[in-house]
Amino acid sequence: PQPAASAPLRRARSLAMMPNSILEEAAEAAVLTDPRSSTTPAAAAECAHGGGDTGRSALILGWFFAKDRELEYVRRMYAKNGFDEVVIRPSKVGLISKPRGWYRTLRRQLQPGRRRAEPRSQSVDSQSLDSLDRHFDVVHCMSGGFLALYVLLRSKVGLRFSTLLCDSTPILPKPAAFTRFARAYLASIGLRLPLKLLPERLHQWLVEGRWWLSIFYIKMKHRLLTLLGRLQGVELNRWMSGPVDWGLSGDYDRVATHALGTIYEGAAQCAGSEIIFLYNKADPFIDPADVANAAELAREVGLAVREVETSTDHIKALFSSPRTVFSLLRRGGEGGEEARSLMLLDIVGFEDVGSNSSSCSNSLEQLLINYANELLQRLFNAHVFEREAALYKAEGIDDAAVSYTSNDAVLAVLSAAPYGLIPLLEEQGKLGERGSSAAFSLEVFRHHGRTRHVAKPRRLSAGEADGRVFVVSHFAGDISYDSRHFVEKNVEALHKDLHDLLPLLAGYAKVVLATTMPTAPPPRWGKKKTAGKKVPSATAKIRGSFGISSTFTSQANALLETLQSGTPHFVRCLKPNSAQTGGDFDSALVLAQLNSLGVLETVRIRREGFPVRTDFAEVWALGWAAVVRVTPQASRLSAKQRAEAVLQRLPRDMWKLGHTKAFLRDGALGLLEAELAAEKAGSATAIQALARRRRASSQATLLAEARAKEEEERRAAEAAAAAEAAAQKRAASKAEALATEAAKAEAAAAAKIAAAEALAAQEEFDATAPVLPDTPRRGCRVRVVGDDGRWSGRVGVVTGHAQFLLGH
Repeated sequence: PQPAASAPLRRARSLAMMPNSILEEAAEAAVLTDPRSSTTPAAAAECAHGGGDTGRSALILGWFFAKDRELEYVRRMYAKNGFDEVVIRPSKVGLISKPRGWYRTLRRQLQPGRRRAEPRSQSVDSQSLDSLDRHFDVVHCMSGGFLALYVLLRSKVGLRFSTLLCDSTPILPKPAAFTRFARAYLASIGLRLPLKLLPERLHQWLVEGRWWLSIFYIKMKHRLLTLLGRLQGVELNRWMSGPVDWGLSGDYDRVATHALGTIYEGAAQCAGSEIIFLYNKADPFIDPADVANAAELAREVGLAVREVETSTDHIKALFSSPRTVFSLLRRGGEGGEEARSLMLLDIVGFEDVGSNSSSCSNSLEQLLINYANELLQRLFNAHVFEREAALYKAEGIDDAAVSYTSNDAVLAVLSAAPYGLIPLLEEQGKLGERGSSAAFSLEVFRHHGRTRHVAKPRRLSAGEADGRVFVVSHFAGDISYDSRHFVEKNVEALHKDLHDLLPLLAGYAKVVLATTMPTAPPPRWGKKKTAGKKVPSATAKIRGSFGISSTFTSQANALLETLQSGTPHFVRCLKPNSAQTGGDFDSALVLAQLNSLGVLETVRIRREGFPVRTDFAEVWALGWAAVVRVTPQASRLSAKQRAEAVLQRLPRDMWKLGHTKAFLRDGALGLLEAELAAEKAGSATAIQALARRRRASSQATLLAEARAKEEEERRAAEAAAAAEAAAQKRAASKAEALATEAAKAEAAAAAKIAAAEALAAQEEFDATAPVLPDTPRRGCRVRVVGDDGRWSGRVGVVTGHAQFLLGH
């Protein structure tokens, strides 16, 4: 069973993911799992122990158009720095820089039943692909080697590595990157006329059209071979339906992400692997934005990433400053941590003993000390000013503000061959008895007398002779030197007794004496006869000797290389006075030191340039509130557009936008912070007002509820009182009704009595009345008339045999 893949490996595979059909998944399931597809215990142990019992190993993927002798020099450099096994593979332009080359290579390696190509020659690329199915401590991709690594890993080569060094790369598989590389290459070989005739946008359009035709060709070829029954393989089919289709639709960003994911998947095979990006932001061959995006994707995957900026040209870091490269690759002690060191260099600065004393003059010692200070000032300029200008150029910002006083011309006067002061002094030493300090002075004025960096003094001090004193315009100011005894001091050989003692010494003392006090080799022109002449002891010591100045120069350059391999920090110390007394401040002396140390240059550039550099996200974090309040849709813009929306609230001359950063003048960040503070204060005030409003509203609600409750209770009391009054009214009405009923009953009783009396009277009347004929039926009404025959208004009702009279 295969162990579970690590989190970085899973994330890297998700970046390199390609489409897969159901049939392909079934075919893959029917094949045994490739042991290289995940980190096996043996592979993990191999990664942890660096590939076995052998020493450190390295795979070098060379750059485009690299020559065999150049790659062989790279091999020797690695072997010299402790790598026992070094494999060199060149990046052939025809196979690496074109989609057809990628298809040809992948088809050759991934097609079932075909053996991997064996080497055809014994050159630097004589390693077959099968020999790369192993672990390397370091994989060094130089320029186009990044694409070569992508093709190797996509070809299912079981390549594993602990450290990936991306030197002047990545050059991603997209037309924009290749157009940039091609134009930089043409400019580097002097073909600038085609670049002027062919604009960059048109050039990129032509590259995109050529790539589209190439991709369409390989798509049709692959489809035709598939129809003819040629088995292409699952991996090749997936690659065709992935990056090839993406490129055909113009989605090269997805192709580039897939390439990065493939390489990061290979890096994640070994736990604790690291990716180092070594590049120069001013390199015209690469896009710094591509490097930043690649590093950000590697961090998202979970890999350890280091970004190291250099000032060297494209792929020249290994040749110009190898210590920088191999210090990055140096393996630390247990745990694999990198060996680090902290170095402190304390220097006194430029020295001019003649300015403080009229009896003393500057000699060879002061010239060499000041040469070392010029080198260190050159390092300071490169670290502060040149990197500033390179950063401006890389970010697409006008670097006119970064104008500084360079000391390159002074260094050339001092050390450039063949007519620099130090080479001229060495030449006098090599002349033996024919060399002299006077001749050296003549040579200095002959080659540099008309330059602005070497001149004769306007006035001479005591003991100085005209013709042997010259003035050098150093970075710190003009310093005069007396060339007397220059040659004798430069070629002074070690005393014979010390030569005899040197073999008896051991350890550090022997190394120090051997490197700082060179011996005097025999003259190149042979021994000169001195018959009958006694050679003075002063001249006898200088015959054909190599000078101390050459040793000093080589040691100073080695020191400079060591300083360049790290991250320098500068502390400038100022003397308040020359007498070293308290409470005394010499303004002129301090101002001269500020000028000579480059402090005023730094202040001027900081004032005229854009000293504050910040990411787009930080700018958005400072001003998003004010922008969103005015433009709600701003949050959907890109990071650069959001930052521009924020900075447009400031004066236009206070900011500029680069490709990856925002450049601000002094005070701009303070304005944004003040605006943010005002927005926060306004928001806090609004929140407080809302809270108070809500609290007042809740209090009003409670008060209204209390009032409503009181009103309800009042209404309930009124309703109870009304109900009681109504009850009382009803009782009174009932009593009144009862009284009325009683009165009615009493009236009825009286009426009955009256009726009874009337009935009795009627009966009495009926008894005396004549019998009516034709007595009507019961229920009929009859009119009762009087004796006079007229109706008396009464009605009688026949109720049987008796008649009743009812009056109205």
